[in-house]
Amino acid sequence: MKKSVYIFVLLLFSVNLWNLNFLSSFLTPDIQLALILLWLAFGILVYRKNHFNAEWERYARPVLFILLGVFLSFIPARVYYGQGLMTSAIAARKMYILAVLPCLLYIRPGMKDIKHACYWFSYCYLVVTLLDSLTPWDVTATKANWGSDPVSARHAYIEKPDFVHRLDGMEFLGMAFIFSLNDLSHKRDTSRFLNTFALLAFMFLIQNRTILLASAIVFVFFILQYKGRKQLLWIGFGLFLAVFIALTWEQWAGLFQETQEQLGSDDYNRVAAVTYFVTEACSSWWCYILGNGFLSAKATSHMQDMMELGIYNSDVGFIGLWNQFGIIPIIVLFYCVFRALFQKNICFTVRANALFILACSATHAYFGLVNTVVWLCLFLYMYAFDDMYLIRKGLKEDKK
Repeated sequence: MKKSVYIFVLLLFSVNLWNLNFLSSFLTPDIQLALILLWLAFGILVYRKNHFNAEWERYARPVLFILLGVFLSFIPARVYYGQGLMTSAIAARKMYILAVLPCLLYIRPGMKDIKHACYWFSYCYLVVTLLDSLTPWDVTATKANWGSDPVSARHAYIEKPDFVHRLDGMEFLGMAFIFSLNDLSHKRDTSRFLNTFALLAFMFLIQNRTILLASAIVFVFFILQYKGRKQLLWIGFGLFLAVFIALTWEQWAGLFQETQEQLGSDDYNRVAAVTYFVTEACSSWWCYILGNGFLSAKATSHMQDMMELGIYNSDVGFIGLWNQFGIIPIIVLFYCVFRALFQKNICFTVRANALFILACSATHAYFGLVNTVVWLCLFLYMYAFDDMYLIRKGLKEDKK
């Protein structure tokens, strides 16, 4: 099996095949978790000729520190909310998807494998989104729930914009966009230009403000990599995008107005969530340090009370992560991102993905969804892959 195909299937499992309607009764969250873990074991079996040596082993350390933070958060959950350690271990089971990183370090796909997987994922995302949005068929279970049970759809972290239904996995569209920019910088032809523009236009149609902002920041960063005539060329490309924005200004204005109104309102769920997590959610200083833990609705009413107030950890990015698992995962996450941003000779693809993650940090649920855990693992692996390349080429001092 090609490693690109292996990664592509992993991405599909991470979004639970977008809850396709004819599979939704079978693909429960627990089945999804089992499928991913089995797929990781299958990958180790298929690529068993590889060796997980000390050179690659050290890049798995972020996972160990993040899991340390997760396990320590079980203590406040037990002390202050009466949730048993076993219940906490089961409630936080999505975090075990962090096993993706050591598995990738064992299999060691190339950058091209990840790029092709992200491209294929983007094409499938486009097809499913258009079928779900423009046809009368209930292609995904989420669309079927909108008419009768919008609460279920909200709990699936899916929102319904004006144009198209938003599906899980928008982060991988961002990765594909970064790969397309990198491809375009090496060879400027019509097909690559259209691929880049199509990805950006599609993300605009989805109208996720965080993803759009992150993509814009990455594009400006991309232009700043060049000087002289090449920079003028990319500025021209930027002007082309400006024309596109001008032609669709009514939609952009609507997004800006909605954002301004929401941020200025105390009733906006993200504003309410930040206020709650900072001022009310922690029972003691230990909770500020170690987090409250991933609380189960079966063990405590705390999560249900938050949901009734419209407050979700997943809505406020690293603040929600800090509330659940404390400061250790936050420190690890930002250390990895800033290391990739500022380390000398790291390639554009890795640096741009670090910038993309940083731009999403205020609103994105890094460990709230399976696909975002896989997204972070892919980024950490890409850093490891490029760092090992620099070491072997003698462009970086190998410090263990």
